[in-house]
Amino acid sequence: MPDTPDRPDGAHLPTKEYLQALPRWARVAFAARCARRVQPLFAHFRQKAPKEHIEAVDTAITLTERSAADARAVAPTARASCRGGAEIGKRIAPTRLSVRRHPADVVL
Repeated sequence: MPDTPDRPDGAHLPTKEYLQALPRWARVAFAARCARRVQPLFAHFRQKAPKEHIEAVDTAITLTERSAADARAVAPTARASCRGGAEIGKRIAPTRLSVRRHPADVVL
């Protein structure tokens, strides 16, 4: 992975090209890991979110992790979770969060 400037912690961020070169299930695993790492932000910024929304997000991440580990989609529960996640997305999409981007952030 190439060096990423301006990161005080010395972390390296993957480039779009690096991620595109990964095998499919490695990209899925990476996406699940990213989702799991930012999951606490959902609870923090959506403190009044219904319990089922928080559970649906956790379920979607868990199913994605399992799919990546098995290198195959977990079905049929995965489809149900995706539908639930899409519904939650519609409900919270109008919410605007103020998020400052780091200059080294990768936009995919």
